[in-house]
Amino acid sequence: MSIDSPRQRGTVLVTGACGLLGSGVITRLRQRGTRALPTDAFPRDDETTVLDVTDAEAVHALVAREQVTGIVHCGGISGPMVARDNPQSIIDINIGGTANLLEAARVHGVRRLVFCSSLTVYGNTANGPVPETTPTLPTSVYAASKVAGEALVNAYAAQHRVDGISLRIGTVYGPGRRTTCFIRTLLQNAGTGVETVLSFGGDFPRQYLYVEDAIDALIHALDAASPVHRVFNVTGDSYLTLPQIAELAGAIVPGIAARFEDGPDPDDPDRQGQLTADRARQELGYTARWSLADGIKAYADSLLLGKEQRRD
Repeated sequence: MSIDSPRQRGTVLVTGACGLLGSGVITRLRQRGTRALPTDAFPRDDETTVLDVTDAEAVHALVAREQVTGIVHCGGISGPMVARDNPQSIIDINIGGTANLLEAARVHGVRRLVFCSSLTVYGNTANGPVPETTPTLPTSVYAASKVAGEALVNAYAAQHRVDGISLRIGTVYGPGRRTTCFIRTLLQNAGTGVETVLSFGGDFPRQYLYVEDAIDALIHALDAASPVHRVFNVTGDSYLTLPQIAELAGAIVPGIAARFEDGPDPDDPDRQGQLTADRARQELGYTARWSLADGIKAYADSLLLGKEQRRD
């Protein structure tokens, strides 16, 4: 469900526009005729505006000058494996930056702000379904920064009527990902005839989400008319261990071979039960379209064609 003609009105500011999700959101918005303003702390092209979200004055000036009506906040530290040895930077960027954007949204009357949160907010959970009502028990500063970001979104909504939505996004894979990715490693090693060997993961589950589905969820959250809740799980249709994923990939791409030992991923050790996606389907109209098999095939094709950094 969409609000009254959001696609043609106003300007949507996207942070992290040179990253995996932000770049895709910019493309989708422009394809449908929405004026999209790409921003990034470290632009890689001339059309992206330099914006450090920790600079409150710069954030306010840009939102006012460009008459921003929507914000999709994809920028910031992007995973528990990033800046692990510099936790203060995670706090400053992920919490302080989010606060600056919310305050700008309050002051300048932005219609909707969408915040990229993460499934890491749950920490370790029991087996079984994990709905959004599950307690958040972060085990990393990164995850804690996402919990704090969600709390700020909720508080600005309750106290200042800033319309914000947080998406707890699963493990994203696909063309354009630059940080560590098990699926990419499998595919690249298969292409060079190398076995993938991990000292962990034999009994470790992952909830993968193809990049195009993650972008779909962000667009749906931006457009949704009047959702009841402000926090939503966003995940794909699979819940498999790393060996099961390797087996599935091996049925799609020749040459995949992998060996594992038991234990958690040292970069992202939390073990969650399978996230439920009912709330996003019912209130945002969002359902993941890509099966894990289809996503792996598409990712393999993009790597084979040398288009890993490109979006078509």
